[in-house]
Amino acid sequence: MKLFWLSIILAASAALTSCSSSNAAGVRSDGRPEVLRYCFASSSEEPEAAGKRAEVIRKYLERELHVKVDVIRTTQYGAVIEAFRSNKIDLASISPFSYVLATQKTPIEAIVMRGTPDGEPGDYTGVLAVPGNSPLHSIDDVIAHRKELTVSFVDPDSTSGFLVQAAFF
Repeated sequence: MKLFWLSIILAASAALTSCSSSNAAGVRSDGRPEVLRYCFASSSEEPEAAGKRAEVIRKYLERELHVKVDVIRTTQYGAVIEAFRSNKIDLASISPFSYVLATQKTPIEAIVMRGTPDGEPGDYTGVLAVPGNSPLHSIDDVIAHRKELTVSFVDPDSTSGFLVQAAFF
């Protein structure tokens, strides 16, 4: 996990070192923004942990880039996409599906992706949860009872909470 965050931070700092931004605070004489606006969507399940990770990224970027970093937190990927589209942010952590959706609305570029310690692309997983007393115990049970079930998804811009399961079903 440390390697994942280190790779995000290093790639972001490399990409942003020569970045020019037209954010509200302006651009410094060296072409870098006066304030770098970083956005992330935190799930309602772990907002404290997500906030701690964002704080580590903020401190690192400020130290390495010598620029103030404003952290913007939202609970939906759609808000991150809209912030990119309306030029309200400079950098964000988003899901793979949200990235695809965002590129259909605004020109953004992925500079880092989650990976394994040996440098390979990481796996992406989602879960299908049922109540503890449910008769469903496997995907075969879900398939057998599919006509009787109502399935609820999370954020429709989420890869692991919507896209993977919707594609499977």
